[in-house]
Amino acid sequence: MAHPMLYTNPENVMEGFIKCGGDGVECDYFYNNRGVGKKEADENISKIRKIAKEKNLIISGGGDFHSDDDPQRIGDYGLSEKEFDELKEFWRKR
Repeated sequence: MAHPMLYTNPENVMEGFIKCGGDGVECDYFYNNRGVGKKEADENISKIRKIAKEKNLIISGGGDFHSDDDPQRIGDYGLSEKEFDELKEFWRKR
């Protein structure tokens, strides 16, 4: 699931996503470029990470990069090395 904090009620949307078989969520995202300050953006990321861990979802991250005109760059919103290894292992098993 991509950038869940952009939904009006992210917790409900994530519950529906999980019920439909969803198994991963984008936690790191440039929320501060979407009309909120850095503090609120960091709180959003922490909230999604907490839900992901509680629901046993695989964690992903991204900058939503689409073109050279985008302000964020590939790799700006990444994962820790441990999370990246977990993501690789998840896909290896599929």
